[in-house]
Amino acid sequence: MSAAISIRKQPTGLYNLFFVELWERYGFYTIQALIVLFLTKAWQLPDSQAYDIYSAFSALIYATPVIGGYLADRLLGFRHAIILGGILYAIGYFTLSTANHNLFYPALALLICGNGFFKGCVSSLVGTLYEENDPRRDSGFTIFYMGINIGSFLAPIISTWVANTYGWGFGFGTAGIGILIGLILAFVGFKRLGNRGLPPDPAFLKTPVFLGLSRQLLAYAGIVAAFAIITVLLHHANIVNKFLLVFSILITLTVLLVTFRNKGQQRNKLLVLVILIIFSILYWALYFQMFSSVTLFNDRVLDRVILGHEIPASMFTSVEAFFILVMSPIFAVTWLKLWSKQPSGPTKFALGIIFTSLFFLTLAVGTHFLNAKGLMPVGWSILSYFFQTCGELCLSPIGLSLITTLAPANLTGMMMGVWFLSFTIAFAIGDYIAKLTSIPTSITNTGMIAHIYSHVFYQLTCIGIIISLVLLMCTPRLKRLLNS
Repeated sequence: MSAAISIRKQPTGLYNLFFVELWERYGFYTIQALIVLFLTKAWQLPDSQAYDIYSAFSALIYATPVIGGYLADRLLGFRHAIILGGILYAIGYFTLSTANHNLFYPALALLICGNGFFKGCVSSLVGTLYEENDPRRDSGFTIFYMGINIGSFLAPIISTWVANTYGWGFGFGTAGIGILIGLILAFVGFKRLGNRGLPPDPAFLKTPVFLGLSRQLLAYAGIVAAFAIITVLLHHANIVNKFLLVFSILITLTVLLVTFRNKGQQRNKLLVLVILIIFSILYWALYFQMFSSVTLFNDRVLDRVILGHEIPASMFTSVEAFFILVMSPIFAVTWLKLWSKQPSGPTKFALGIIFTSLFFLTLAVGTHFLNAKGLMPVGWSILSYFFQTCGELCLSPIGLSLITTLAPANLTGMMMGVWFLSFTIAFAIGDYIAKLTSIPTSITNTGMIAHIYSHVFYQLTCIGIIISLVLLMCTPRLKRLLNS
């Protein structure tokens, strides 16, 4: 395929999956934008407890794609898994919209189960649109990534406005409407994908294997059991993160075992992929501070008055999403224009971590320039989100692309799940990072609050730069593994 063709045209199915992912991510980022503020303001929980619940929910939501991806690879197929996940999502969001204390944790458990089937499978289905050496792949995934960020741009703005105007429950309810739109688009668009994403063996799926129940029905029974277990776990958020760290380490060891069972080039590709996923963990631990500690930082330290109007803190995550929308086409075209001369995958990952370090450095420096109201000028926040955007575009879409490139076809769904499992470990680590910024209720002076945040942000800057330099030093060896 020529470079000219690759620049002009992407597979038709990409754009349908773009919009399916857009609405799924709208729901996800609605929760990310609102949950910490909901817990600290509506439920009056202390920072540390809110961080525990946020981190436990977010970690679990990224742990389940490993299982969902495996079932999609071996049993259900990507299409069936996406529809099933979307239905669970819809029930969960509308349950959450009741804002009922007794239904809060069951609603989150439904969202976690739904994400397990939905999230990794959409990205894996995108990967099936391209041949192995298709030069359009990185550009296509960057375009697909725009869909994610349109959803993340709209979610904080719409859901925050609805929540502030009509109540928290209505804000959460907009996520349910979004996923219903995504489900309709999936039903319509899947007809254009030919045989892509269908169950690997429909007869195997429906053959009775236990007490007359088929594998498909047993999978559904497993979902009910998982829902009950996760609901219980969420009631003990303070210990979930410790459990998930152990669980994630065991999964990582299992993946390494699978890797070394392969031979030659296939083993080398999987090994490089696992190493990059491990490096990505720190990136995500830093990145997701945007929805926890940085959200409360914006609420307490940032001067949010713009043109005479005070902007709610939860809306500021839309700034990063706006930059993604503006800069994604630039990055997509840049990777295509550079083609064979573009930075390697490991180098892009290192750049992503460096830019995220600059995100925290900018916020830390900004706290030294408080205005007459004792608050940080909004320009520092906007600049920090610009750096966060550059980091995200260097790492996240490239990670999705590398998985569909380096993983064997029969392990793509599982490895996509492992990619999202790295978020689980990151959230567990991120919970401890966020707690470093917890502000005692006895401290009300903005200057003292800003000092606590800036001290931690400087530390995160140094850690990020050190890790990125280590990865850059490892890059030549990783490239040799890929070419050997």
